[in-house]
Amino acid sequence: MLAGIALLGLSGWFITATAIAGLTTATALAFDVFMPSSGIRLLALGRTAARYGERLVTHDATLAVLAGLRGCCSG
Repeated sequence: MLAGIALLGLSGWFITATAIAGLTTATALAFDVFMPSSGIRLLALGRTAARYGERLVTHDATLAVLAGLRGCCSG
C-alpha cells in the first residue's frame, strides 16, 4: 500500500513539474526527466512484487484452511 501511495505522489509531482518546466526554454532544458521516471519505475516494480507476495501468502492461508477442513470432514 505504501508503494502505491508513493507511486501516486511521485507521478503526480512528475506530471506537475514537467508542466511547469515546459513554460520556458531554460526550465525545460534544466529539468531532469530520468531520476523521477526511474523512481516511478522502481516503485511500480516494488508494488508489483509486494502484490505478488501478498497473493502467495493469502493463497497459502486459504489452501491451508481448505486442507484442514478436508482432513477434518473426510473421515
